[in-house]
This record gives sequence, structure tokens and C-alpha cells, in this order.
Amino acid sequence: MAVYNRIPERFTNLDIRDTLNAYGGSVGDNSLNYFSAAAHINMWSKRKPVKRNIMFNTEDPNWFRADSGNYGINVPRAADIALLTGTYTYDIPVQGSYNLRVGDFAGYNPEATVPFTTMLPSGLILASGSATVVKLMLKSLDSTYNIVPADIFPSNSYLGCAVTYGNRTLIKTLSVTIFNGGVTLNISDCELLKSDKTGVRIKVFICTSQVPSWQGETTQSYYSLNAEDGFDESTVDIVTPHADVYSFGILGLSIIEARKISLIGTAIINSGSLFQEGRLISRLDNNYYLKSVKVIATRASDGVTVAEKAQSITSSTTPTRLGNDWMAGESVNFRTPVSMPDVPALPANDYYRFTCYFRFE
Repeated sequence: MAVYNRIPERFTNLDIRDTLNAYGGSVGDNSLNYFSAAAHINMWSKRKPVKRNIMFNTEDPNWFRADSGNYGINVPRAADIALLTGTYTYDIPVQGSYNLRVGDFAGYNPEATVPFTTMLPSGLILASGSATVVKLMLKSLDSTYNIVPADIFPSNSYLGCAVTYGNRTLIKTLSVTIFNGGVTLNISDCELLKSDKTGVRIKVFICTSQVPSWQGETTQSYYSLNAEDGFDESTVDIVTPHADVYSFGILGLSIIEARKISLIGTAIINSGSLFQEGRLISRLDNNYYLKSVKVIATRASDGVTVAEKAQSITSSTTPTRLGNDWMAGESVNFRTPVSMPDVPALPANDYYRFTCYFRFE
């Protein structure tokens, strides 16, 4: 008796028992247990018990393909993408319906793996993005002892993607089969990904007909890529990046005096200088002189101050005086060269408010 990472052609029942138990199974000496869920058989092994209506597997050199040709793996299929649910399952032979052959364990590979992986976007997608893709990555495996993609997918298999928002679904496929390099599909041009939304579902699949441009569902054979939970679908939110906002603030004046100056719109940053129009609503009671300038960066999502930086007052900085001789209606334009504080990058759905404060006395 021994534990094998690949059961040899010559073995004993105890070799099967010990190998199954070493890789997650729980079976005893009764060989019927080797064909039960308790055996925890790795369905990705090319050689394993399958439903084949023969007495001995020596009768057919391709016995491991099973009667159905599915290599013992049930791949969910549907004619409607909305009905393509569930994960791959092991089509294990059942006593009474099929012969249970311990010989099927010859070449059994308990370390076999899923022959492909998928990559789908998750979290946030930029509505203006151009590089949103889904991918199917086919593994290079020993096809003698491991299931490979060609065992479970038709030769004319195309990678496709379904994007669903609300009750609307759009699908698109590549025009090259997965076996000829068609494994990366750019989905940035899908109209359902072009404006702010929450809860958009992205699902990848295999089908046998090309759908070269986004359209509603078509009736055809869809094959699942959900080899394990989470393989074929993700949910994302679509966001439009928000540009940072710039403005001026006035400090050192009483509330009443400060309200006499109206800043119009938002500030504009250009060639290293910040500018914003303003207007005097009514005459000030006092003269005020500029003493300092600083820029404070706050996060828009929660108002937290992230950084601040003192600025130099130069000959280009204006106004350096707020005069009580100025008349109501006069322009009070704010301008100064600025060096913005360093701030960490933010998620696409957040932005900074940079406020340049002029402090007067």
C-alpha cells in the first residue's frame, strides 16, 4: 500500500484507498466506497472512474472519454445565457447503472487542476476607460493525466462576454476561436459600461457562433466557464472620474466683512498659477493686507484634510490689499503662483478639493 501523486498501471486496492484518503477522501477497505462522494475523486484527472458501458477498460483504449464523450465532467450548457448557471460537476458512475471498475484508477492524478483560469474586472470600472478586458487563460498541462480544454470545449469555441444591467443584457464574442489565440476580449465599447451605474454583472462564456458586435441575447449553445464558484462572473460599478476642484478662501476678516466679497464659480489652474474671479458686493469697513498664502487639500468623499502647503507671496500674487476705498461692484480677482501639496492617489470615484487660502490682517 502507498500514496501516489499518480497511481501506476499496477496497483492494489489499498493503494487506491491510501491515495484517496491522502488527498481529502475518507474511504475504507470496501472498494465500493472508492466510487462515492466520500472518495473526493479529483474530476480533473484524465483517468478516473467514468460512465463507460464496458466490463474492463482494456476493451477500449479511450475508455476515459466515457460513453457521453464528456470525460466524466458535466459542463453546464444552455440556449439562453440567463439560464447558464451552476458549476462543473463530476459525472461519477453509479452502482447498478454502470460497471464500477477499479481499473479506472490506473493513471489517476490526484493533483490534477482546472485546465483554465479566467480574469474579469471587479470593483470599479472607469466609464471613460478603453482597456477593460476579460480573459481566458488556457493552461499547458500533460493531456495524458489531466483534463485539458480540448477535452471539454468544441473546436469552434469562441470566448464571449455578457454584460447585464437591470433587465438588459448585451453579448459579444471574439471572432477567433480560443484554440487559435482568441482569449482576450476588450469590452470597453459596451454601451452599458459608458455611464455611472452600480451592480453591473459581467459574465464570460464559451459559444460556438461568433457575435462580433454587442447585441441582445441570441439563441445558441452557451457553455459555462464556471469550473468553480466565481470563475465566470463578477459585479462592478461604473464611475466617471471626477476632476479635482480648485478654489480660493479668505481668512482674517470678520464673517460680515468676508461676506462682502463674492468669489464666482471655481478657480482655474493654468501654467502653475491659480485664478478666480471675484466681486465686491459692498464697501469694506477696513483696509486689510495679505500676510500669508497656503493651499489645503481635502478629500471630497469625507472632507478630511490630507495635506497643506505654504505658498510664497510674489509680485504676481493679487490682491495683496483689500481696500475700504473700493466701490461696490468692483472686481476683486484672486491670482497667485501655486505649488500644490503632494497627495496620495484616490479611487476613481473620489477627488480632491484644493483651496488656496489668503490670510489678511
